[in-house]
Amino acid sequence: MLDNVDALDEEDLRSDPEDNREWLLLLLLGKFNFEKKFKSIFTNMLTKYSNESFNQAVKEIKQLGEFNITADQRKEIINNIIADRVAFLLPEIERATKNMIGASVSTAGDKDTLKQAIKETYAVSNERVATIEGVEFVTIRNATRIATAELSDIIAGVLVSDGDGCAICPTIDGQVWSLDYASGNLLQHPHCVRSFTFLTADEVEEYGGLDEE
Repeated sequence: MLDNVDALDEEDLRSDPEDNREWLLLLLLGKFNFEKKFKSIFTNMLTKYSNESFNQAVKEIKQLGEFNITADQRKEIINNIIADRVAFLLPEIERATKNMIGASVSTAGDKDTLKQAIKETYAVSNERVATIEGVEFVTIRNATRIATAELSDIIAGVLVSDGDGCAICPTIDGQVWSLDYASGNLLQHPHCVRSFTFLTADEVEEYGGLDEE
């Protein structure tokens, strides 16, 4: 399917080093170890999201009651979330990218056609890069918020905000979930905008109890 891959040399691969698509092209061609090169990039990105979410979660919980959390607890929350997510993310992106590009360039008959087919495929588009970043932002934000709340004796549930127009999300918008259920349902689809508002036990009761436990 990719008989012309070897015809592409390093100069072909580096014609636009600032292009977000270059690393995906290199991935397809096996020019380096994907995990070795990108694990630190993804880890740094997700750690930034997680730290921001943790700080905001702590602030919101303290507005509802007394809440103390240690630096070691913070480190454990963030490290565990990032490790789990990176372990899933790297092989999944590698698998999906190879499949997408393979399908897009399967009919390329020469070097120039192959290069053009790779450049035009969604797999290496800036749009896909933005989608991946968006998914990870929501996933890490919600995961960190729930994990932080689970360490408090204050938060008894969350109010779900999710009205993005997909077939499922509007029916979920406004529901009250347990922390455990929210942890297993962080988002519904790649463009999901799901978010959670912390609720005390009294507030959960005011909403009529939990819709999902």
